[in-house]
Amino acid sequence: MSYRLLKHKGYDESLDRLPQSIRHKAAWAQVLLGMRGRTPSVKGTRGLNARWRRTPVQGNHYYMWWIPRSEGVVAGPASDGPETNTILIHSVRHHDETDEPIDAGSLADYEEISLSTLDPRYKEQFDLSRHVNSDQMALAAIKGLPGSGKTVSLLYLVKDLAQRPDLRKILYVTYSSRLKRAAREFLLAQDNAVSQAVTIRTLGEIEHDLTGLSSAGEPFGELRDFARFVELQTAATLGPWKKHPQALYTEIRAHLLGKTFPPGFSLPDHRLADLLHANGERQIEAYAAARDLDLPAATLVVNFAERLHGGRFFQDQRAAQRAIELLHKGRLPGWLAELDALVVDEVQDLTLVQIALLGELVRARLRRRPDAPFVLTVAGDESQIVQPSGFDWGVTKELLGEQLGIWPEEFEFYYQRRSPRNLGQLIDNSWRFYRHVPKTHRPKARRQALEYGEDATSGDGYGRILICPPAPFSSPARPDDPWPLLLAELADKPGRVLIDLTERVRPMLSGALASARDEVVFLAREIKGLERATVLIHGLNQSYERALRLCDSHEEGNIPRFEARRLFDEMRVALSRSTEKIVLLEPADAPVLAELAVAELSGVGALTWEALLDTLQTEEMSELEVIEGYLDEVDDLLEREMWTPARRRNRRAYDLAVQLGDLALQREAQEQYIRSYLIEADALLHQDEWPQAYERNREAAALAASFGDPFVQDEVQEQIEAISSVINGYVRSQL
Repeated sequence: MSYRLLKHKGYDESLDRLPQSIRHKAAWAQVLLGMRGRTPSVKGTRGLNARWRRTPVQGNHYYMWWIPRSEGVVAGPASDGPETNTILIHSVRHHDETDEPIDAGSLADYEEISLSTLDPRYKEQFDLSRHVNSDQMALAAIKGLPGSGKTVSLLYLVKDLAQRPDLRKILYVTYSSRLKRAAREFLLAQDNAVSQAVTIRTLGEIEHDLTGLSSAGEPFGELRDFARFVELQTAATLGPWKKHPQALYTEIRAHLLGKTFPPGFSLPDHRLADLLHANGERQIEAYAAARDLDLPAATLVVNFAERLHGGRFFQDQRAAQRAIELLHKGRLPGWLAELDALVVDEVQDLTLVQIALLGELVRARLRRRPDAPFVLTVAGDESQIVQPSGFDWGVTKELLGEQLGIWPEEFEFYYQRRSPRNLGQLIDNSWRFYRHVPKTHRPKARRQALEYGEDATSGDGYGRILICPPAPFSSPARPDDPWPLLLAELADKPGRVLIDLTERVRPMLSGALASARDEVVFLAREIKGLERATVLIHGLNQSYERALRLCDSHEEGNIPRFEARRLFDEMRVALSRSTEKIVLLEPADAPVLAELAVAELSGVGALTWEALLDTLQTEEMSELEVIEGYLDEVDDLLEREMWTPARRRNRRAYDLAVQLGDLALQREAQEQYIRSYLIEADALLHQDEWPQAYERNREAAALAASFGDPFVQDEVQEQIEAISSVINGYVRSQL
């Protein structure tokens, strides 16, 4: 469902003399309103301007004011139906004007704007699109740090490609179902011709299409089971690897199976020969040399990977290998013939064999229609890898270049478009972690210093960096202990999260304490790609000191340094998730603070545990802000397949919307509630649990019938047809 946008005739005048960055962010905020009916960050209002929403477009200084038509603040002729999907956009105002009465005017003062006319891109994003659209055969690589605008650039590139008459079908590939849904929302809000020209798939779905093999939705979905499996192994089986199950998982997935290609796979350039190894004893020496491992450690991990062959782990890697085999045998998918563009987001989450699969798809398409135009664009960030992929920009470009016969054109995005200035500097300083690992273990891309598009006096302002010594844990924990009180306070309002680098907070809190825990405690690998206004980080110094000890270890060969690199990656992800305030739960003299040069940054303060609780308790949010924030967080909980906490938070939002009498928010919450059952059904179907998927779809159908939105009912119907197809196939196989 997309939303109708009406803009006040005085809106453009309100932007006069404001920095260009505000115009870009306001345009993107309007795009989000047209897509979802809300923006990730929303401030409420009180007094005469109550009911109006404010979206920040420059720190806490400037806001874009908007309101659903259903709130009835604008006079005008009555519509034929409810105006819950019409949004009025009034102006951009300074924070000091918040309490000044807003002149809403009448409906005649507003004009409709189409999402197709909104374009929030910056110069470097336009440059990418112009280059890609100027060549018959274009291969582009976008490198950028978190918050530099890679995904927005790709979405608008896809839109531009869809409007080209010489291109038929465009495939947009991303890694997770959450990113797939976000891309789908964007395209459905565009013209029908655009959305019909683009197919959005996760890589797992493509692998399943080609091979019929299913796998965990994301690699870390199976990590917990893998760690338990490792615990059952003897020390003789795994040797030093047994102490580092996550490093072992990464090594097998990224550097063994992720670089194992099927027989017959060859490239004309032998510089990649050392990467194209296969499991087996005769390759162990080459593998050990490539990974700088001693032969016994290399033998242990190769043998263990062999034991896992055909098991339940690493199915996504085997699916990629099998898909390449089938493509080489001429088993091409029907949709490939019409494919004219492939756009890949978050390429750093893919292993080399998965990247090669995408290259083979393009190569097969070029052989079928060599004279037709084709575009391949990939985007990613080498310095923020938490998925176990072993990604390397240099190797990736070389692989794709050798497969396709042209060298990728590189575009680097340096500007920080998301975080306040000092938080961006903190992220940049965290690159220093990699000084402690050997050069062979560091990100291969050169360090990208963050830049800002505006002068320091007119930039995005500063966030807050707070240092708070952590309270001790009590065992067993009680509701009135310091940590349960903190988590309850975090869960009380949206926009807050605790990133636990120790991975010990959840196990310590169970039973009655689990609900708040499940809603606000994330691991670093779970928070990747998500944003929160307030981020608390627990265990940063502990991870830092552990990583340093591993770097200095003279035992177990290179394995400890593999683990250290993984820890540094996770720490950098944790530091990059805040949009307003970051709280480091560390003593003031923690060594990691000196490494990050925190004392040299602006906006740094210190507080006690009690003061932290007081700060959270006294943080003011209007009912509207709370509702909007809850709805935004529900999407993240659904992505983690935490169905019960997600629905619990959704119902809180719905109940508050009822109390507030806000029809637009009631409708939005109920639509999200219905879709939660559809998303769960999709997850169950992916796991081949079709009876349970059928039940969830029927629950969604009952809710959709009461809701009465034909678009939602169509989604329910499309899903039941897919489920029925699976059930019929199963029945036929049993006859």
